[in-house]
Amino acid sequence: FPKLKIVARGNKLRIYGDEEMLEEFDRRFNMLIDHYGKFNRRDENAIERVLTSQSKEEYDTSNESGEVLVHGVSGRMIKAQTANQRRLVELMKKNDMVFAIGPAGTGKTYTGVALAVKALKEKQVKRIILTRPAV
Repeated sequence: FPKLKIVARGNKLRIYGDEEMLEEFDRRFNMLIDHYGKFNRRDENAIERVLTSQSKEEYDTSNESGEVLVHGVSGRMIKAQTANQRRLVELMKKNDMVFAIGPAGTGKTYTGVALAVKALKEKQVKRIILTRPAV
């Protein structure tokens, strides 16, 4: 929010700027607080996901939609976290090849590798070859 002046004093925030921008900031800040209240943690990826989303459905993991893709280290369940990741999983089920573009840290490679590991475990493929362009 480059057009807002944000002043932090102790545990209070004072934000100055255009009324419309203040309302948008308030909405996004409340989304962050709700996210933190649900997961009790925050990291840069979660903050960016929340701030660039238009609604809670875009960044939040819904209980009914999250099919477990694969079990990771210590039995941790790997699921598609966002609406776009769930869409990517659905498209990968229907198509042989899917191209995904977007900002760094949105889970494109992570989701793709999770699906590749799932296919390897289910013996649908013999090996995984991960490539990326030299930029």
